Amino acid sequence: MKAAVLRAPGGFDRIKVHDVPEPHQPGPGQIRIALHATSLNYHDLLVANGTIPAADGRVLMSDGAGVVEAVGEGVLVRPLGESLRDHYLAVAYRVRGMNLALADKIVRGALRWQGRKYDTLGAASAGSRAPVGGAVCIIVLGILPCAAAQRGAFKSSDKFYCSQLVLEAYREAGASFLDQNPNTSYPGDIVTAYSHGKLLYVGHLVAGPEDRRA
Repeated sequence: MKAAVLRAPGGFDRIKVHDVPEPHQPGPGQIRIALHATSLNYHDLLVANGTIPAADGRVLMSDGAGVVEAVGEGVLVRPLGESLRDHYLAVAYRVRGMNLALADKIVRGALRWQGRKYDTLGAASAGSRAPVGGAVCIIVLGILPCAAAQRGAFKSSDKFYCSQLVLEAYREAGASFLDQNPNTSYPGDIVTAYSHGKLLYVGHLVAGPEDRRA
């Protein structure tokens, strides 16, 4: 099979497509996933440009979605809903002046998107604003379509994606911490806001049953 691999010492010109061996049968405690979609994320960018050292032959595209097609000995198989039933994963953003009333406005703003579909095309278009995403977009689609994508031309008005939902909810609550249009935002904008001191805290929170009761 083919894979886009990064050759040492890194750099965008060192990303090459090579034939690599087919995955072997999973060993004890391992699974094998057939990827149906994948993407470059911010960590991939730092690996690709050499900021984060990586071994020769590193495969990028660490974000992926697919189907588990084989499991090794000792792997517990159970429905996704059962696996997530007792724990929740959330990303927390803290801004100056946060209080209960403002937090309630932000939550209500986010809840209005509940039940709507994920905007895959909108997210991919916004991702073209990232250095790697922009380069890939131009190679695949060309300069003019990518320029339109970066302006939000392909963003659906009745669908949402992650960073757009967050920034939209904060803006509607009067607590915007970025000048960027939510419809053309991507996760790197939130990282930039944190690095510029506009966010006091950005982190991942995992809550279990005891946390929820508290």
